[in-house]
Amino acid sequence: SLGEYIAATIAGVLDFKTALRLVCMQARLLNDQATNGRMLAVLTSVDDFSGNPDDYAGASLACVNYQDNFIISGDHDLIVNIRQRLEQRNVLTALLPVAHSFHSNHIDGIHADFIRQASEVEYAKPAINFYSASPQILAENLGHEHLWRAIREPVNFYNVISEIKNSKDYTFIDLSPTASLVAFMDRIFGKHERHRFAINQFGKNLETLDKLVADVKKAESL
Repeated sequence: SLGEYIAATIAGVLDFKTALRLVCMQARLLNDQATNGRMLAVLTSVDDFSGNPDDYAGASLACVNYQDNFIISGDHDLIVNIRQRLEQRNVLTALLPVAHSFHSNHIDGIHADFIRQASEVEYAKPAINFYSASPQILAENLGHEHLWRAIREPVNFYNVISEIKNSKDYTFIDLSPTASLVAFMDRIFGKHERHRFAINQFGKNLETLDKLVADVKKAESL
């Protein structure tokens, strides 16, 4: 969801300082009004969420990474209890190191203040294709409502990455600190030379980044 601000900046929708100001505003609102949240990665079929409603009662489906990897979000104690129930069924889970329950009704309290402040900003049309992980995958007109959906509605990585994959002319570069997104790509579509990462959790980040730049330049020259 924070990636929406980065994408909006690169696409010319927002200038850097405005985007940074909006990110800081969002962080302040969450810190003041939406503390004590938690998010949980669940490593089983996403159908388990709808198929076992009692186990997930009160939680929101926050993210679908791929068919067997999704994230739920909600109040801290609620998520901890859900994790215990899932582990009793031998479902693998992992608590995410975040303090807020993004993409859930737990953050609805910041909605009015977020919209009021974000609506004061001017938004340009994207200068390049803008792919979003929120419900509007290929977005053409972005504004404060889009930014709100990006933090409140579920993130469907699988859907948006499938849309980009179908365009065929792409290079996917994972800029996260763990290379987890490119691992999701490999899991969904199989390993491919167009799936690249900038850094990884094993160190040697400068060497990894240098290799990425060299590989991309080589691919562009072909």
